[in-house]
Amino acid sequence: MFPALIEVIYIIEREIIDKVVIMKADNDKSEFGFKFVRRYNKDGIIFELYFTYKYSMNKVSERHIYTTDYKVRSLLFNADLLLEF
Repeated sequence: MFPALIEVIYIIEREIIDKVVIMKADNDKSEFGFKFVRRYNKDGIIFELYFTYKYSMNKVSERHIYTTDYKVRSLLFNADLLLEF
């Protein structure tokens, strides 16, 4: 049952030298199944499910995208480029 995910969890635990406590996913239980969620609950991992494509799950990446976009817009504005290409 999802051996690749189990391997990723073990790699993360080795790197951070701590136990994975919470897993978040943007799917409902039909994707992973109740058996999957119960298996990780038994290991002490809380499995939080969100609505599909919920943007707030990716706060860090959203902030990086916003920052990059802001910097690019500033560079383009200060370069006095034409508005049309």
